[in-house]
Amino acid sequence: MPLSNRYAKLDAQFSFLVRSRAGWKCERCKTQYQPPTNALHCSHFWGRSNLKVRWDYDNANAHCYGDHQYFTSNPAEFTRWKRKQLGDKKFEDLNRRANWRTTKRTDVKLIALWLAQEMRMV
Repeated sequence: MPLSNRYAKLDAQFSFLVRSRAGWKCERCKTQYQPPTNALHCSHFWGRSNLKVRWDYDNANAHCYGDHQYFTSNPAEFTRWKRKQLGDKKFEDLNRRANWRTTKRTDVKLIALWLAQEMRMV
């Protein structure tokens, strides 16, 4: 089963949490949206295929469709923006987590429990 289907529920919960955390406002252009909406995306700095940071708040932002597309097409600009947003230390920590070499699998059951708890707090 493709990763996108296997983790669809977790991704939907995480996306909702990221967009809620941002107050349903694009974190780049500050456009406000009314929930629920698909016009505001959960944008990942490190792509969702990287399971080590797929559900990591530091790796995700709420971006409108246009800004999400812009950053996807301009990775150097996304890197500058993300570093400014997180600060140097948190940015480097995120990169270390994303590139950490391990033979351990991501504990998806633990992620599901964490997301369920986070959803109860919204």
